[in-house]
Amino acid sequence: MITSGPALTEGVRGQIHPWLRLGPCSPVACVAGPAAGAGPARLAARLLGALAVVLAGVPVALAARWAPAVKQREITMLWARLLLRALGVRLVITAPPQPATRSVGLVGAGLRG
Repeated sequence: MITSGPALTEGVRGQIHPWLRLGPCSPVACVAGPAAGAGPARLAARLLGALAVVLAGVPVALAARWAPAVKQREITMLWARLLLRALGVRLVITAPPQPATRSVGLVGAGLRG
């Protein structure tokens, strides 16, 4: 049973299973109200921007085939971020970039040789 926290004030006492993990935040306690929706002009601009990013990505992807693997990864990440930004999504990355590995592993269970 939940004995403390924001969920108690929301009237959900007894409705949550005792083994269910529950964070200290709830939609009522930690999230502000819904943001104002985008108007039709902004929605059309976002869709056209996303279409432009996708169409521009095709020749870039074809040209990136001849780039080294690290550059291909950077180009793909940049393209994905541009697509998200064109759709109005802000992506904030706080972790340092992970190094690319070239190792390949085989995981199997119950394999007999």
